Amino acid sequence: MQQSRSFKLFFSTLFFFKMSSETIINWLDEVDDEISDAENIVSDHESESEQEISEVSEDETDSSEYSSNETVEQNIRSQNFIFGKNRYKWSLQPFPQRRTRSDNIISHLPGVVGSAKIINSSNPIDFWNILFDNTMIEKITDYTNVKITELSISYGNTSTFTGHTDIIEIKAFIGLLYLCGIFKSGMEDVEGLFATDGTGRDIFRATMSLKRFLFLLSTIRFDNIYDRDDRKESGDRVAPISELFQMFLVNSQSNYSMSEYSTVDEMLVPFRGRCSFRMYMKSKPNKYGLKVMCLCDAKNHYLYNAFIYCGKSNVPNPKKFAIPTLNVLELVTPIFNSNRNITGDNWFSSIELITELKRHGLTYVGTLRKNKRDIPSQIVPNKQTEVNTTKFAFTKDITLLSFVPKKNRYVLLLSSMHHTNTINPENSKPEIIEFYNQTKVGVDALDQKCAVYSTHRRTRRWPLAIFYAMLDIASVNSRVLYSCKNINSPITRRKFGIIIGKELIIPHMKRRLLQERLPTEIPQIIKRILGDNTVEATQEISSNPNPQTHPT
Repeated sequence: MQQSRSFKLFFSTLFFFKMSSETIINWLDEVDDEISDAENIVSDHESESEQEISEVSEDETDSSEYSSNETVEQNIRSQNFIFGKNRYKWSLQPFPQRRTRSDNIISHLPGVVGSAKIINSSNPIDFWNILFDNTMIEKITDYTNVKITELSISYGNTSTFTGHTDIIEIKAFIGLLYLCGIFKSGMEDVEGLFATDGTGRDIFRATMSLKRFLFLLSTIRFDNIYDRDDRKESGDRVAPISELFQMFLVNSQSNYSMSEYSTVDEMLVPFRGRCSFRMYMKSKPNKYGLKVMCLCDAKNHYLYNAFIYCGKSNVPNPKKFAIPTLNVLELVTPIFNSNRNITGDNWFSSIELITELKRHGLTYVGTLRKNKRDIPSQIVPNKQTEVNTTKFAFTKDITLLSFVPKKNRYVLLLSSMHHTNTINPENSKPEIIEFYNQTKVGVDALDQKCAVYSTHRRTRRWPLAIFYAMLDIASVNSRVLYSCKNINSPITRRKFGIIIGKELIIPHMKRRLLQERLPTEIPQIIKRILGDNTVEATQEISSNPNPQTHPT
């Protein structure tokens, strides 16, 4: 019995060695293919097998006396992959794209929506009224009157400029601020604007007196001062302006649909007064101010969403996201699952952000800081790297590249929108670089437009500084809405601002003609400014023989 078993084992072993070498090689190839397929499916970038493959060098493989066919094949295949410091795995070859990716198909068309779509007007003030509506003006009026009641006691009963205000006068006050920005008089002394020696501007004196303007400037408020402390204790650090700011954002979002490309960045509102969250940014022209994080349309620079940055937030963060990631997620919440692309600078960019945005149906393109541990050392250029050299690395959803625009300078970019190594043959720039350059300036362009005709004046009250910024943004946004509805009637920003300013002050001018005991020259100036509207104003006077008095 024992002998028969020995014979069977002998013949089995002999049969095994008689198998052709080709069969053994085919069997090994099948096993190797199964291992390769498993590597493509598993996305664990910290697996021990990946670390082991990356540690085997090509020289060690060539000098190994006992290397098998399977080990050789794995080493050849591992040359197509590189790893970051945290073992994040990248491919040197782009993944094949068989059809258009769903994250590049926009599901919401850009353009005007809501009230802006229904309105049929060529008057700029109608579009401004959509964003800065009467509800906001009414709240400003009510809160300002509360402050006037408190402050007017110190002036006594004999003063003629401390009476309560109304919507018409608040609009006229805002109109003067717009004209002040158009005339670039933000840094000019207010007394110079109201001067009567020929150096002032008649439209200011025709609207209201100097004392009344200064009084409104000191008493204008944007929230209820009696419950402000309670709102601060509940976590609202920007309580003096937050209600009005949120109302403006709601109006901006409900009347416009973003284009397929948008930009996230910060805007610095100039302010040098006392504020616990005042920032210093050496890269900005004004250096000191209040940082406002913005989401803008990359094409026409329409501000869609924003928040005032006031330090560390108390918002729950169970996933332990970095602050830049939290900021971007807060800004882009209104456009979740719309397949739009977000462009940002290196302060925001990270693998963490891209992964989270993809989960919410958004793509991202942005520069990347060189200290990120996900970056493989193989694509970082050195001093010997030639100009216009581009190196790519890929995952299934992300593309990483390094580009050398000039000697000893390079830039790193991440993109979840681009998945190929396309380079423009005319200028040797990658497609991702050109796309980033076209879409990165959304917020910066908005900031520049606001600065050209800014309503900002020197103030020690930071809510008033934010209010000035809101007026500037409202002017830019309303012009975008106007341009979308009146494509064949273009208008310059200066003319657009002048029309808004005059339309806001004209109702108050008409009413002022009803007042008695005005200086003799004021009615003449008003009639000259009103022009064709003088007849209408005269009819109002005749129909109101006993007009109510109003502060001058």
